[in-house]
Amino acid sequence: RWGRGFALNNIDLSIKTGEIFALIGPKGAGKTSLFNCITGSPALYEGSILFNDEDIRGRTPHHIARLGIIRTFQGSHVFSEMTVLTNLLLARRSFYRHNVFSAGLFSSRVRQEEAHNRGMVELLIDMFQLQHARKSPAGELPCGMSKRLEIARALAMSPSFLLLDE
Repeated sequence: RWGRGFALNNIDLSIKTGEIFALIGPKGAGKTSLFNCITGSPALYEGSILFNDEDIRGRTPHHIARLGIIRTFQGSHVFSEMTVLTNLLLARRSFYRHNVFSAGLFSSRVRQEEAHNRGMVELLIDMFQLQHARKSPAGELPCGMSKRLEIARALAMSPSFLLLDE
């Protein structure tokens, strides 16, 4: 349960690694509410959510994302002023291990990290057929392409558990 009302009650769900699972139901059935609970927004009022045998209830959405639980939203949530390329590079930000000093020196480790992360982004640009829009602001993309960018950005974060909301 979350909040004061009962948007969800008595949910018992188990998804195994590598399994593809779909929640299907009419509008208002609680699919997005369940995704919100899993990803920590809003905080769960009671009960628990286990991920890799660890209770993640009460964790912030940022912490849950760092655990590898990544989601998309019903509407597209891209950084509209940034280019497609920058949106994807930003999604890879948590994989950079260098500090400001080593980045300033552009050490070999920094160059290797940069090459690896750019390679991952280029793979996603090709996979989602976004080559022609790579330098365009994400806010100028048609709805379908914006949704493709959002899914590509989610995959750029190398999720272990990916939630796709419509």
